[in-house]
Amino acid sequence: IGVYDTGDGWRRVAEFDTGGMDPHEMQLMPDGETLVVANGGILTHPDYPQENLDPAGMDPSLAYLDRRDGRLISIHRLAPELRQLSFHHLAVARDGTVFVVLQDAIRRAEAAPLIVSHRQGAALEPVDPGEGELRRLRGYCGSVALDGRERILATTSPRGGVVLFWDRETRQVAGGLELADVCGVAPAGPAGVFVVTSGIGGVLLYDVARARSLKLAAPVFAGSHWDNHVFAAPA
Repeated sequence: IGVYDTGDGWRRVAEFDTGGMDPHEMQLMPDGETLVVANGGILTHPDYPQENLDPAGMDPSLAYLDRRDGRLISIHRLAPELRQLSFHHLAVARDGTVFVVLQDAIRRAEAAPLIVSHRQGAALEPVDPGEGELRRLRGYCGSVALDGRERILATTSPRGGVVLFWDRETRQVAGGLELADVCGVAPAGPAGVFVVTSGIGGVLLYDVARARSLKLAAPVFAGSHWDNHVFAAPA
């Protein structure tokens, strides 16, 4: 992790080890002092950036660091037989629950646990939307987000062309949206509403409770092909 002084021309002032290999996403925890990092655990080389050079030796992890000095507070891993599930993206709730979405590097035949929740001091806990729903993700989650009330968790799969919604209170699937090459997702406006983006073009507002989508056709979006992620700034 590179640390920069924004008041001094973005001068690099420190560098922290993430406690693992291949860090992918980092967020600040609600306490304002702790960083949570998803380490993908994949060995790569600059000359072959998309190639997994050692699938058998993968070591994905979720690490917590002190933002002030980089001290490793704790690190968490799944069972050894799940080491080929790479940790990628995070959503952090105000109560300190962290949700991580994973990608299966070996495309195993059985449905893998691709959504994991965690609370500090506890073990990693797979979210179980059901085998059928997991299979719709086709071994690959792209992005993850919580709605404004933090009740609905949205996970995207560009490989499966689907967004899966999960209700934290009922612990049941709350719906799904099929959209080719979907990956970006972020909370938008009222509870249960998300903005969703596709790599082949298009931006949608999706209301989970009503199972209804509205395509946004603003001129700024015309001809746009969205990459992996999106952030919706508060109004």
